[in-house]
Amino acid sequence: MYKEFNDQFPDVSNKANHIHMAYWGEINDDAYSWFASLATALNKEMIRQPPNKTHEAIFEFFRQHYLMGDAQTKNCIDVSLVENLFWQVPQNK
Repeated sequence: MYKEFNDQFPDVSNKANHIHMAYWGEINDDAYSWFASLATALNKEMIRQPPNKTHEAIFEFFRQHYLMGDAQTKNCIDVSLVENLFWQVPQNK
C-alpha cells in the first residue's frame, strides 16, 4: 500500500517522507509508522488550506483499501492513519 500511495500521491508522500525521516531516521515500506507521518502531513495541509480534490482522492484511496483489504491493511489504516488524522485541525477547517 505504501508504494502504491507514493506512486499516486507523490507530493504529499514527499511531505510525509520528510516528517518520517526527521522522527525515525529511515523509511521502512512495511512500517505502520509511515502512515502516522502521512496523517501529520495531511493535518498540516488541512490547517493551512481547506480540504481539496487531492484530499478527497486520498481519502477515497484509503476507503477502497480498507473495504477491500485484509485484516493487516485495515489495522494499519485504522491505527496509524485514522487515529492520527485531524489531530489539532480546527473544526472550521
